[in-house]
Amino acid sequence: MEENKIMKFFKSPSFQSLATVLTFAIAFYIGYLQEVLGGLNLLIGASITTFIALMSVWIHSLYSNQKLEENFIGKIGILEDFIKANGLGSIINEKTLAIWESSASSVWVVTPDLSNDVGISNDSNIDEELVKAVHDNLLNGKKYIYFVPKSKLITGRLNEYIKKHKSAYKEGQVEFCFIPESQFHFINEVVLYDVECETQTKAVQWFPNQSLNYYLELDNHNQSYLVGILKHMIERYELKDITKV
Repeated sequence: MEENKIMKFFKSPSFQSLATVLTFAIAFYIGYLQEVLGGLNLLIGASITTFIALMSVWIHSLYSNQKLEENFIGKIGILEDFIKANGLGSIINEKTLAIWESSASSVWVVTPDLSNDVGISNDSNIDEELVKAVHDNLLNGKKYIYFVPKSKLITGRLNEYIKKHKSAYKEGQVEFCFIPESQFHFINEVVLYDVECETQTKAVQWFPNQSLNYYLELDNHNQSYLVGILKHMIERYELKDITKV
């Protein structure tokens, strides 16, 4: 509505009459200045005035951007304080997880259903990101060890895994530790990176809620405890190469 009023004003006879009068006035004033100052001096003066105007606009723009940046940085600081105060600093999403997987030399996955590595969950876009990350890692020769329950569900998912990734891995690159269902006590997925190197090891656990596609990084104490349990599982149930399952 406000814009329509402005357009009506510009099209009105009153504005057109005013514009005509102003045009004559400006032309008369420029002619007067040219007569008094001369054409060259008038051109120099106009150039200086234009330069000053442009400098003013530039300085104002720099000042505005600086204030905006300061305001943005301040809000970022508030957000960081909130995250630290609520213990959320260890939360990561699946894009970060995919980056970690691409930089790791080996990956251990504890999963009750093998869903993320074959692309079976609620969000197809995120599924594709993870499946592609796994596939690319296998193509690059990275080793995977999966800890799964010995169940009919896993048998079906294992066939899906082979269909999706068979072209990417070689013998000895992907191994499975099949744990009896009665001994498998993980209700959600846990992923560990570079277990062989303690200083580089990372471990993350998926939230036990399928509507949340985020992971929580484990602290060093829980990470070491989990690695110990999984090594014991390997000793007890042994590893089986996917090409011989």
